[in-house]
Amino acid sequence: MRVLVALIAFVAVAALNLFWWWWPNRPVEITGWTTAPLQSVSFAPYRPGQSPLTRTFPTPDQIEEDLRRLQGKVRAVRTYSAGENLGTVPQRAGKYGLKVWHGAWLNDNDKENLEQVNLLIDHANKYPDTIERVIVANADFMGGFALWVDEEHRLHHTYSFLGVQTYRQVSSEPIPTGDITVRMLFESEQPVVGSTNRYMITRMLDTTHRIILSQATPTPRS
Repeated sequence: MRVLVALIAFVAVAALNLFWWWWPNRPVEITGWTTAPLQSVSFAPYRPGQSPLTRTFPTPDQIEEDLRRLQGKVRAVRTYSAGENLGTVPQRAGKYGLKVWHGAWLNDNDKENLEQVNLLIDHANKYPDTIERVIVANADFMGGFALWVDEEHRLHHTYSFLGVQTYRQVSSEPIPTGDITVRMLFESEQPVVGSTNRYMITRMLDTTHRIILSQATPTPRS
């Protein structure tokens, strides 16, 4: 009798676990879905056994194979690194009618960050007809941020907290062109709760220029 009760309890727990996993992952019908190509998709062409954590990356031919599969299905792809053989993306995406939103990934290693940014600049100059925009970003389990420049040369700063709320800011004037260094100045308005990005500092040669950012606007995730 005890064995039967234990078996029933085990089956019940297993069924509840299965239901708990299945329910949020079940297929759903997307309202307004069409057969038109998607505007863009995140592109990380890793194969089984490959990982940036183990420094094993997809080959250029494997990357091109995935680009070929996306032909006619999406308009653009978004990369998360300028290294790790992902320079192949802007190099070959044009063959398949794809545009690229090319990204540089930042971490706590200054040398790697400099390599990423330099590669991003190099690729943008080499493939101007393919790369539509560049994105410099960082993220962890708490959230992430991104800096990008629009067609009017205004700097945008976005920050996502836990994927629940996204804050957006934009510079009050176009950023200078040429060889510049951009950094954020944090000014605390609520010392206990947190701080607000108030200024975007640019340096061109030996001249420092301060550009005010708009007030951070929270946008809850729908």
